[in-house]
Amino acid sequence: MKKLFNYLIATALMAFTFTSCEDVPSPFGDIVKPDSGGEEVVIEPSGDGTEANPYNVAGVLEFISGLGADTPSTKDVYVKGIITEVTEKFGTQYGNATFIMSDTESGANKFTFYRGLYIGNVKYSKDTDTNIKEGDVVVICGKVVNYKGNTPETSQGGAYVVSINGQGGGTTPPTPTETIGTKDNPITVTKALEYINALADNASTAQDAYVAGKITKIKTKDADIPKYHNIDYIISDGTNELTVFRGKNLDNTDFNAAGEIAVGDEVVVFGKLTKYVNGGNTTPEVAQGNYIVKITKGSGGGGGGDTPTPSGTGDGSEDNPFSVSAAIAKVEQAGAFVKGYIVGWVEGQFYASGAHFDSNSSSATNILIAESATETNPEKCMPIQLPAGDIRNGLNLKDNPGNYKKEVILYGDIIKYFGVPGLKNTSYAKIGTTEIGTKPGGGGGDQPGGGDTPSGAGADGSTIITVADFIAAAESTSVWYQLTGTIKNLANGDQYGNFDLEDTTGSVYVYGVLSEKGGAKKKFQELVSQYGIKNGSVITIVGNRGSYQGKIEVTNAYFIKVTN
Repeated sequence: MKKLFNYLIATALMAFTFTSCEDVPSPFGDIVKPDSGGEEVVIEPSGDGTEANPYNVAGVLEFISGLGADTPSTKDVYVKGIITEVTEKFGTQYGNATFIMSDTESGANKFTFYRGLYIGNVKYSKDTDTNIKEGDVVVICGKVVNYKGNTPETSQGGAYVVSINGQGGGTTPPTPTETIGTKDNPITVTKALEYINALADNASTAQDAYVAGKITKIKTKDADIPKYHNIDYIISDGTNELTVFRGKNLDNTDFNAAGEIAVGDEVVVFGKLTKYVNGGNTTPEVAQGNYIVKITKGSGGGGGGDTPTPSGTGDGSEDNPFSVSAAIAKVEQAGAFVKGYIVGWVEGQFYASGAHFDSNSSSATNILIAESATETNPEKCMPIQLPAGDIRNGLNLKDNPGNYKKEVILYGDIIKYFGVPGLKNTSYAKIGTTEIGTKPGGGGGDQPGGGDTPSGAGADGSTIITVADFIAAAESTSVWYQLTGTIKNLANGDQYGNFDLEDTTGSVYVYGVLSEKGGAKKKFQELVSQYGIKNGSVITIVGNRGSYQGKIEVTNAYFIKVTN
């Protein structure tokens, strides 16, 4: 069977050579290679993929041939071979490496070790440690995949070097423990983050973990739960938070309706820990495939019990503003009240690293608020960008050091800016008994109220409004409305930004989206490229209420933000 496999691969290679118009390598390399005498040397597959008897490269290629394209192996396998090409040496910046290994120095049977970790399944952290070079004999361990059906390799972040030229830090790393934590003795969220922070980008732990925490947020929409039978939610140990991605219910059963888990429930989740990185943002997660093994119903969201949720309070209304932790968990929401204490100021834009916990501000444009007046952890604080005018003049610590550690209520848009959830477009503030700006739906300071404005002030003096209320509004080219909804019926390659905008109240046609009011600094396709706008994206725009041939539409529209 093994000889037949090699013969078939060699035959496929010959056919590929005569039919291809580009110099593209075979997915399984050169199984048959001539030696110096011109005779063919067949490298037979050997090994069983265990630590005691690793596959040779021909062996792992035979194993991979039984997998579908882009289907990773369900188990870790050990592979031994010679490095024939180094793409990326181990470095201290990312802690991983990429190289090609083979059964011979001439490069037969090519297999790629892709962005794997160092000896001991850890990041490479010291330049003085042994690095890799061509000609080294290595043993590697990890899950393998036939990437796109033509590149046999290790799964990204799912493999590590066991030894280099027989040296593995003195011995081969010990076999990992069966799990991280146990059902009856799970690890905390904070401990889970220690494991995750040690991973390469988009890598997962080799072992499954048991993690305990209290649910602080349900991210999946109620309507999507019976459709997909899983839920995205966040758990916390009171200090740190962890996202549970596409989690299943107790004992790996389906979720079928909203309310089966709720904010305040205490759970133990079983699954692999992963460091998900996308667009420069890192999200620590329990990876897909996880499920709940224990649940204790708590307070919040109909969970029962009488223990109050310690943080994450409020619904964003004037009567019940978001606490800072609840606002941070929201990440993005147009038009919300947030209550906190001014604990310092922010240098630059919304950089968390620029947080200063004092009243001696050299910046008059941003302040920092927290859930308590004694908080000193930047990750538990929210930066507030103060717009020019009364709000900036009344709140900034440079001119108003007496505001330090005072309670403040603010109204604006919760936006993730430079990777940090913060408040922008702040239109109203109340500090002590002093009101500044315009309160949505009522008087604010010395300025007139918003009348019947349903959701408050939007960008550039616009009114935040639902689609239904927009449709009911009078046609005007001077009144501006801010709308948020889901993009529908956007044509592929549309240069102008024509689509339907849908929220829970209805749908309206948007006629062209520009990048800024009154102009087109960036055409819609440039916005698409920059922000990944597509059907299903949640977009916020500002525009006028117009019509064409009796059909109501948003005209003169311009872009504010998108949530993909």
